[in-house]
Amino acid sequence: MLDDTKQRSARIQTPLWRRLGERTRTMLQRVNESILLREADLIALAWPEAVSRQAQEEALTRWQQRRYIQQLVEGAERCYQLDIVGAKVLRNAGFAQIAPTRPLMPRARPGVLLANRLGTSLISGAQHDPQVTGVAWLAQPFSGSTARPDGVAAIQYRVRAQPTAQGVCASWLPQLVTEGYAPPAGEALQRLVIEIDSGSESQRQLIQRAKAWRAAGKRCRIRRRPTPSSSG
Repeated sequence: MLDDTKQRSARIQTPLWRRLGERTRTMLQRVNESILLREADLIALAWPEAVSRQAQEEALTRWQQRRYIQQLVEGAERCYQLDIVGAKVLRNAGFAQIAPTRPLMPRARPGVLLANRLGTSLISGAQHDPQVTGVAWLAQPFSGSTARPDGVAAIQYRVRAQPTAQGVCASWLPQLVTEGYAPPAGEALQRLVIEIDSGSESQRQLIQRAKAWRAAGKRCRIRRRPTPSSSG
């Protein structure tokens, strides 16, 4: 009995994040980074490899029952957003940025879903390229005139092709979308910024935003570290 009590006590004291399965942790991070995902996009990000539809349905149901994520319906599509328990788990695990748990306003959903659809498609394809060493996607919708995109996709790859094992999936590296990040020697980084015009912005706002992006483009430089010379 004493041993059983100690085991239960140790389990309670262990942070929930560490007790979650890898799939659940992956799902929570992808939903947190994307804010709102179509079911097809969530499946693509949470299951880079092929699994049965039954396994996916069971996991989605279980995550909703535990309030890690919540389901929204946009048009004819099922979509998912972070729920209160999922947000608490991420916060207790030390994540600095937590996506909102209040259901997004209907007028805000189409732009977020479109940006995530583009980002997911790009990242899912790049992950299976043998020369890609890391990928990341971050949705950050913002209404205003500053140069801040609705989403940023990042792909890190080898400058020179190298023999690699087939079927290896590139790692998800959130740091690739952070300002000031530089790729390691022999690798390069491509970033794609996505901005969605929902039609709600005024002409003045669009002009201000275009000017801000022009200035940001002049300042933006992705540094590439030189590859060591093989000639000695």
